Amino acid sequence: MQTKIKLILAGVVCTIIGVAFTTLTPSDDLNNEKSSPENNQDDAGLSITQFQKTSTRNGKKEWQISAASAKFIRNQKKAVFKDIDVTFYLENDDSIQLKAQKGILYTDSNNIEASGDVIVKNKELQLKTQQLNYEHQRRIIHSDKPIFISGGAITLSADSMSLELNTQKAQLQGNVKSSVDENDFL
Repeated sequence: MQTKIKLILAGVVCTIIGVAFTTLTPSDDLNNEKSSPENNQDDAGLSITQFQKTSTRNGKKEWQISAASAKFIRNQKKAVFKDIDVTFYLENDDSIQLKAQKGILYTDSNNIEASGDVIVKNKELQLKTQQLNYEHQRRIIHSDKPIFISGGAITLSADSMSLELNTQKAQLQGNVKSSVDENDFL
């Protein structure tokens, strides 16, 4: 009789561990429903602090996310972040750093949305905007909001922009303005 009780208790413990593991492991499947996470508190499967995730393709790091906190919304298959910090790794072993107040990771596509005082930096330039998106499949970051780029003696502004991370080619559109500070340039 005690053996049966021990087996039943062991089964219950294994079930609890299995449920806890699947609940604590964020899903990499996600759809693009636009419902606000603040309005769906009951949908959160897991909330954690000090989150970090790395995305690799063919054995190479493509990006890494760190955040002060993360909330995984299971039925919408997305993670919502506060104080997001993303490092995009480039082909030439350089990197681009993105920081923002808020972020969303769509884990089925690995696409990322960043908003709120977005700053993107590399060794030479800094870009500021209020909203920026990353398309993982095409490895492109883009913004449909006004952007401001500064670095050294050069400043640029535009209504929108896109940057191909693999080729590091940028395209600015709408009211593109530039200036060069001659004192810094010489």
